[in-house]
Amino acid sequence: MLDARKIGAYISKLRKEKDMTQMELANELNVSHQAVSKWERGESIPDIGTIPLIARLFHKSIDDILYAGETSNKPMGIVVDALSKNETKQVAELVNKREFPMEDLKDLAPIIKTSTLNNVAKQVDKELISPDLIVELAPFLGSEVLDEIVIETADEGIDWKFVSRLAPFISQDTLSTLANKIKDSANIKDIVYLAPFLEREYLDKLVKESDTEEMNWDIVTHVAPFLSKDTVEYLANQLIESESNIDVKHLVQLAPFLGRNYIENLITSTNLEKLNWEAIVALAPFISKDVLGSFVDKFEAGTINVNQLSTLLPFLGQEHIERLLEKIDNGSLNPETLVE
Repeated sequence: MLDARKIGAYISKLRKEKDMTQMELANELNVSHQAVSKWERGESIPDIGTIPLIARLFHKSIDDILYAGETSNKPMGIVVDALSKNETKQVAELVNKREFPMEDLKDLAPIIKTSTLNNVAKQVDKELISPDLIVELAPFLGSEVLDEIVIETADEGIDWKFVSRLAPFISQDTLSTLANKIKDSANIKDIVYLAPFLEREYLDKLVKESDTEEMNWDIVTHVAPFLSKDTVEYLANQLIESESNIDVKHLVQLAPFLGRNYIENLITSTNLEKLNWEAIVALAPFISKDVLGSFVDKFEAGTINVNQLSTLLPFLGQEHIERLLEKIDNGSLNPETLVE
């Protein structure tokens, strides 16, 4: 892998030996002095077209620049020179003849234009591109070219880890194709990582077909934003069936992704633990006024203060508000809260 700090320090050394300022070097290379400064601080590497210019300016080889004057058993100069001229056919031929390892191309990928790397990748024998190499090149390839490579090469040896690492870079169609190939081994934990990148309809289907043995409330909460309400309720039902008591905090976390009827049926028919005032306030936006009112009616007189009541007022009907006012702890009343 190219070392930005070593390359930058070497460029700085060569510049100073030639008694040039950063501005003068920038002018020679037709780049900004800020770019030169970033190179020398090791914050970036010159692009593929600039490296040969630096080498010629300081009468060094391209490999000298790439390896900061050190000897390397992985010469890249001829490839960098060809890429700087957009001679992608020559680079692909070197790779196909095994004269330049495809694995080494990933070291150059950060400084190659996407269009150039796309052209090389399209001309390289696909048998030379391993799943691991696909993952490493994924951030630098165009999505269409990456999709083609993935579909052509990823028939064997792929697993959920591989698919998860590729997910941010490939299309939904290609991601679905890969997921279909290994869905028989899917469990809910695997699917959580793919959820943001899959179409909702497909994700719903995949979740219902997956092994849910390791599922828990935290996993369902993480995947819920990407699922339909029906599927979230399906997963919640599976967890509810396996537990005698349900901590209400789980219902509060899932409430935005559940249907109103489902929530109301659950809180009125299930043994919920810790259904306290805070939980009722959190659930208030997701249930009807009547159901909310039936819960607050159960609080005893003197156990509610006016501040608690004020948080529920937007969600309660007039009748329930009047009954609650009768239960308020009078010590919590003051002119300011009454005005509010």
